This record gives sequence, C-alpha cells and structure tokens, in this order.
Amino acid sequence: MNLNLMQKRILVVLVGVIVLLAVFFLVFQKNMETVSVIQGENKKLENEINRLSTLQTKVNEMRAEASDQQSLTNEFTYSFPPKMPQQKAIFNVYRVMVESGIDISSISPGGEQNFWKSGHFINFDGREMAIDNSQYGDATVTGSAVEADPETQVSLREMVGKSVTYSLTVSGTLKQILNAIDYVRDSEEPMSLTSLSLSFDSKTGKLTGTMQVSFHALNGNGVTYEEPDVDDIKIGTKNLFGLLKEK
Repeated sequence: MNLNLMQKRILVVLVGVIVLLAVFFLVFQKNMETVSVIQGENKKLENEINRLSTLQTKVNEMRAEASDQQSLTNEFTYSFPPKMPQQKAIFNVYRVMVESGIDISSISPGGEQNFWKSGHFINFDGREMAIDNSQYGDATVTGSAVEADPETQVSLREMVGKSVTYSLTVSGTLKQILNAIDYVRDSEEPMSLTSLSLSFDSKTGKLTGTMQVSFHALNGNGVTYEEPDVDDIKIGTKNLFGLLKEK
C-alpha cells in the first residue's frame, strides 16, 4: 500500500502519540504513583521524627526533674540515723530536757515498728500495736539483711524505716513544755511528738503528765552511726538525769 506524504505524516504523528501515551501510562504514571507512595512514607517519617523530638525534649526535662527529685530524696534519707538504739534515744530525751528545761522523772520505751518498707510508707499509731497494712506487710518489725547491717547502702525500695516511741513522765511550766515541743519538731534527727497528756499541778504551779516521743531510723541509707557522748549525763534525785549543766 502506497501512502502519500500527508498520510505518512499523519501516521508518524499517530505513532508518536501512541508512544507518548504508552510512556505516560506505563512509565510516568507508575513513577508518579511511586512518588506519591514515597511522599506518604516521608510524611509518616517526618511525623515520627517530630514525635521523637518532642519525646526527647520531655525526656531531657524529666531527667532534670529526676535529678532534682533524687537530690531531695537523698537529703531526706540522709537526715535519718541508720539505727536508733536505746542509748541514742535516751540521749535524745536528755537533749530535749536540756534544751527546754522540763523535768523528766521516768522513761518507758515501746516496741519497734516499721514506718517504711518495700518502697512504701506503713501507717502506725505510735503505740506498741500497729495499724495493719497487709499490702506492704505488717508494721511490726521483721528480719531482713539490711536490718542486720543497717549502715549499708541500698536502694530506697530496700531501705527499712523504724520507729520507737518512748513514753515520758514530764513536768514543767507552759513555756518549758512548748519549748520541748518546738525542740522535737525542729530536731536535726527526725523525731515526732505522738501524744501529749498534761494536767495542772496546783501545788507546784507546773504542768505534769505524759509526753510520747517517737524516734526514727532508716536502715540502709548509707549513713554511719555515731555514738552519742553521754559522759555528762548524771542520774540524780531532782529528775531522771540529775542536775543539768548550764548551756
């Protein structure tokens, strides 16, 4: 079949169009779909990068907060002695009397109780029998490795906090009693006033009664126990410790 020049030109144009359409549908459109998929994946990756960047910022903030919290925790745990034997507790009672001026005629120690164990506070009422807290164990003391070696350094969760409440028979003026309360509250070594029962003695003009003071220790906080200097404590007839030296 002989084609004239015009027909040949039209045929060439048609072939070119067909080739162009084939390239568009078979190559270009397919590549555009691939580009669209890649753009979608890139968008997801950008979102993930933004999310991780935000998380990293929060992590850095939390690290700073964690460092501050750890400092506060250390300050709190180091304020406790690692143990509180009777000798140290009686010395602390003596210091209460020296600083406030009250007279103490008798001391009666109570049973030892846990206030901190397995990373949790345990409620106790300051008396020998404790409030039950079965989720974290009873507040009454049980043996453990850190209790056997209270000056060792362990994690906060492994530390064991103990309290012993001493019942004191006291006598003093209102100012002296208030001074004793303030001394217990402001003491460097944690102690607390559990209860106070007083009556007015018309013969002496003083307040007399019972004061219960709890002394606290934290086994495993890494603090070294220091023996108190009891050389100047003297037993006498005026009060349990005798005549006090002037400060």
